[in-house]
Amino acid sequence: MLVSHAAGRTSGNDAPIHEPTILAFDPETGELLDAWGEGLFFYPHGIEVDRNDFVWVTDSEQNRVFKLSAEGDVVMTLGEAP
Repeated sequence: MLVSHAAGRTSGNDAPIHEPTILAFDPETGELLDAWGEGLFFYPHGIEVDRNDFVWVTDSEQNRVFKLSAEGDVVMTLGEAP
């Protein structure tokens, strides 16, 4: 199970978050398995995993959608940072 968070930030950021913003938990135990995304997002807003296990994350401050591998590597970005 994946969760995105903005590390306590509110909207209006102009710099990336320097800590992991995507957290992977074991759905049975709740144990934190992995954390990634540091330095990538300004304000992650939505997250979805597709049928091919790609992770899609929207960043409302950058006006971008990121397609990531299951390990957190950027595969593609859509949109342009303002």
